Order: sequence, then structure tokens, then C-alpha cells
Amino acid sequence: MSRRDICLILPSLFTLSLLLPLLLNAGFAWDDRQALFENPAIRFFALADIFGQDYWAYHGGSSMYRPLSALSLSLDLQVFGEAPFGLHAMGFFLHGLACIALAAAMGRIRTGLFWPSFAIFFIHPVAGEQAMWISGRSASLVMGLGGLALYLALGGRLLAAAVLVFLASLAREDGVVFFVLLPLFVTKDRRRWLVYAICFFSAAILLRYLVLGDKFLPNSGGPVDASGLWLRLTDAASAFGHSVKMLFLLQEPVLMSFRLPSAGVFSIVLPVLVLATLVLMVRKRVLAWKAGLWLLMAFLPLSHLFHRGVGVAGRYAFVLLPGLILLAQSSARLRALPKSFLLFLLILLPFGAKQIWVLADARRIYSQALEFEENNPKASLLLALAHEQHGDRDLATRELWQLQKRYPRYSKAGVNLGRILFAVGRQEEGVKVLEAICSLEGASANAWLTLGRLYYEQKKYRAAAEAFDDCLAINPRQAQAARYQCRAFIKDKDFDAARDAFQAAKKLSPEDPSLHDIEKMLEEHSAR
Repeated sequence: MSRRDICLILPSLFTLSLLLPLLLNAGFAWDDRQALFENPAIRFFALADIFGQDYWAYHGGSSMYRPLSALSLSLDLQVFGEAPFGLHAMGFFLHGLACIALAAAMGRIRTGLFWPSFAIFFIHPVAGEQAMWISGRSASLVMGLGGLALYLALGGRLLAAAVLVFLASLAREDGVVFFVLLPLFVTKDRRRWLVYAICFFSAAILLRYLVLGDKFLPNSGGPVDASGLWLRLTDAASAFGHSVKMLFLLQEPVLMSFRLPSAGVFSIVLPVLVLATLVLMVRKRVLAWKAGLWLLMAFLPLSHLFHRGVGVAGRYAFVLLPGLILLAQSSARLRALPKSFLLFLLILLPFGAKQIWVLADARRIYSQALEFEENNPKASLLLALAHEQHGDRDLATRELWQLQKRYPRYSKAGVNLGRILFAVGRQEEGVKVLEAICSLEGASANAWLTLGRLYYEQKKYRAAAEAFDDCLAINPRQAQAARYQCRAFIKDKDFDAARDAFQAAKKLSPEDPSLHDIEKMLEEHSAR
């Protein structure tokens, strides 16, 4: 990668990053709003919480420690505000930088690979998620930092590379895979790299343990018997098959699809790849077996996801793409390679453009997911919420009624149905829906929070305070419930309880500006 390459690519990337979100009118999707606006650490740039707690701590925790991704999103909120344009523009720009870093590493592995690699990384449809999904930022950070680490390691700068891989592991859990991938391509000073890798890998694991405690390892679902183990292995092979189908354009990369069906013949791809890699190692096709090992090493750390029924999103398939490019390069004659890549790019372009267009609008995303998987309750719920965000509350209400009838114990459908009914003036109906949800065994903290807010709007302050108490019993980190409970106690003139609730709320989210108003209300009472 030369200075001329950078001068050609960066201005175009910057311009595209500004124009594309505007042209597509890109908005929020999937869990963007939850990650940005319901997470006090990200919303209020609370550095101690960003680095000191689980990424989803306010929702009860998830064994995800992603402080670098949270920091990136929080900085964007401070700079661009809460409108989605700036967040999308920065996400798209970071995706481009990640593609540059990976392509530069490919160019150092084999001369002439920079431009075709960059083009494929940038426009392949599996890149759509990390380019246009705001919460997909973690994928761009992992691949960008990992690619830059590989680039520096190939140039002999092993300590800097180890630091970057450590940072990649703080962006998303699978960043640690680069500790294993880099030695495949760095032939000099492997002992020195081993020392650095052990030190920084240990630091990453120790940091996770200090923050997450006994949840520092991803949830493995507990012990399994032989049949359960076989099921996990076949699920992983099938998921790997789905990744391959996405990469070869045989299947659309559906955003966060759940419970993917069997990949059929493609489920044999993983065992065949293992066998082929062993054969290539014996035959000493050096780049080919390194590429095969990239595909294996990049995928296997993700396989723990699939026993829980979570399907393959595009950003996980993207991790396999560099290995696939190297495998193609190793098995083709160098003279014919540019023409082959050019043809592949021409084929990719319309598919990549379509995926970017789909991901720019939440309604298109969830419609795509439902076309692929008709009985996906989460996609149905989010499609209804997307209709609400676009002003069509009647359609959202009808779809939520249908969803609740089909899945009566799916509390999120009932919670949002009750909230929307209340908002359109059908207050008693909305409250009854929420009360029914909260009466179910295992009702969510969010259900109690929403019911408490509806009681508060009805001026049933004592009932609201009790609902917020139930919410906090399920999720003690729900700062919003503590703030609302404090307000409910003040309205109910229970000022001693209000002061206790205020201290709890202040401890949970000290940066929240609404605490100043609550404190002023308490001070006014004390002055009387």
C-alpha cells in the first residue's frame, strides 16, 4: 500500500461516508436504540462504567465485554448527537478503514492483492452489517485492528501488533483469534511473538475476569452428553455452511436471523475443509494451508454461538473472507488473477448495493428476515416497532396483537402493545395488557418498568413505585426504574423512601441530567 493508494482511497471513502447515509435516509435498526439510549454508560459517556461493566449490564449482563466499541459509540453520541446520520457516517467510514487495513495486510502477504482485496471487502454483501448497522461497529473495529496488527507484524513490528490485537479483543470477544492467526504468516521472531501473545492474551482474559467475574467466559450452555455434543458440532458445521453460502452469494446475509435451517450439503463444508487443510499441509502448499487455517481459526471461536440457536449474521461470515481470498489466490495463476477478481467484483456490486439499501431501513431489514424465516418472533416485533417509528401506529398495533396471540408468553410483544395502546388513548386496555404480562412467571424487568410508567401517567403513584420495585428486584442495574421510583415516592409524599431511591438512582447513573431536577424537588421539600 503506497501513499498514492491512500490519496486515492481516503477522500472517496470520506465523501461516500457522508453522502450514502443521507441518500438512503438511514435510521436505527435491531438493538441500536437499546445500545445507544438505554445504556447510561454510552449515553452519558461514563468512562468508569464503559470500562468497568458488561456491555449489556443494564439488561442483566451477557458475558460481553466490549469497552472499545462502547467508547466509540459514546464518542459519536457526544459529537453528532442522537440523530442517526452522524452515527451511520462514522460507522461506514470505520468500515472503510477496516477494509483498508485488511487489504494492506493481504498486499504484504502477496504482492498485487491490495486493490482487489479492498474492493471485495468493501462491497461484498456480508460487509453490509458492519457498514450500515450502527451496533455492528464492533465488527469493523475487530477487523480493522486485527488487519492492522497483521500488517505491522509482517513488517516486523510485533509489539505494536500484539497491542492492537489486545485492543481488538476489547472491541469484541472474537478479536483474540488474531493471537492465533498472526503466527501463520509471520515467519521471523515467532518466539518473540509467542511471548507478546501470551502476555497480552493473559491481560485480556484477566481484565475480563476482573470486570465480569465468573461470567468472563462466553456462555457455553452448561455440560452436555454425547448426543448434545454431536448436536453442537453439527450445528456448527451447518452454520459454517451458511457462511460459505453467503460468501458465494447463494444466500442473502440476513441480519441476525435466528434458528437457521440446515444448510444441507453445505454442512459438510467444515469437515471437508479440515481434511483439505491437512492434505495441503502434507503437500506443502504453503499459502493454501495458511489460508485454510485462517478459515478454521476464524470460525471456530464463534461456534459456541450456534448451540443456542443463534444464526449466522453477515458480520461473522465476513471474518472468513480474507482466508477465502488467500485460498483463491494460492490456487490461481497470478496472471489470470486480476481478471478473475474483476469479474467477481462486477458480480458482487449489485448484491452489495442491494444489501446496503436493505440495511438502511429497519422495515426492509425485518421484512427480509421474515422472508427468510417466517416464524421469527423477534423480527416480527421489530417490524411492528419500525412501523410505529415511521408514524403508522395502527399497523404496529395490529401486528403486535397478532404476535401476542401467536406467542402469548413473548413478553416484549405484550409490553410494546400495552405501551402503544396507552399512547393512542386506550389507557385501560394498555394497562390490562401490561398487568397480564407481569402476572406471568418470569416476567421481564422491562415489563414491570413499562407498567410502572403507565401507572405513573395515571397518577397511581403507590402502584407505580411497587412496579418499579419489582423491576429492580429482577434487574438491580435498571437506573431508569430507580429514577422513576424516586419521582413516584415524591408524588406520593413519601419523602424518606424518595431519598433512598434517589441515592440508588445516583449510584446507578450519576451522569444522568434528570437527577438534578429530582434533587431540586427533594431540596424544595426539605426547605419547607
